[in-house]
Amino acid sequence: MASIDTVSLEWDDENRPCIKVIYKDTDGASASEVQADEWLVALAERLTDKSAKYLRTLIDLNEAREFVSLVELAAELKAEKKEAEGWNRNLGRSIKAVVRDYGFLRPEHEDGTAQIFDYQWDQPNNQWRYAVPAKFRPVLIETLDKR
Repeated sequence: MASIDTVSLEWDDENRPCIKVIYKDTDGASASEVQADEWLVALAERLTDKSAKYLRTLIDLNEAREFVSLVELAAELKAEKKEAEGWNRNLGRSIKAVVRDYGFLRPEHEDGTAQIFDYQWDQPNNQWRYAVPAKFRPVLIETLDKR
C-alpha cells in the first residue's frame, strides 16, 4: 500500500466534505494519479459474485439508457429495491478498500461509489440515478465477464 503524502478537506457547493488524499510512490514522490485499468480490475476482482452481477447489469442498463435508478436496477434483476440499496452500500465498502490499496480513481470525488458512478438527481421521482462512465465500462465488462 502506498503511504499518504497529503490529505486536504474542502467543502462542495452543497456543504458536503470532499476529502482529497495524495499518495507517495515507492520512491517518495507524490502520486496523485492511479492507473484506471489496474484500479478497476482490482475492484471487479474483489466483488462477490452477486455484487459483480449487479454491477454488470447496471453497466448493461447504462449502455441502453445511461442513468438508471436503483429501482430500475432491482426490477431488471427481479429483486427488491432494498437488495439493490444494500448492494450499493456494500459496493461502497469494496471501493473504499480499493482506494486504501491503490489510491483514488477520481481524486476530485468523495471516497465511495462516487469513485465509479456519475450521479443524476431525478427530481420528479425523488431518486438518484447512477451511471458508470463510458470510459470505465470496457475494463469492468472484460473483468466481470471473466469471473
